[in-house]
Amino acid sequence: MGEVVDVRQNLIEPHNSDFGVENSLVVDTGQDHIAVGGYGAFLEDYEVKHTTLRRA
Repeated sequence: MGEVVDVRQNLIEPHNSDFGVENSLVVDTGQDHIAVGGYGAFLEDYEVKHTTLRRA
């Protein structure tokens, strides 16, 4: 668990990912920033099965 601090994506403008298939959330775990992606993630640090986002 952690706070989302960045988004890497290539779906809508402005694009900010290095690769066209990179769509991930960057999460601050309190000790590090990790990238999490969805099903089949291979560029990110972790592949997630379920994600819940809540308004801060």
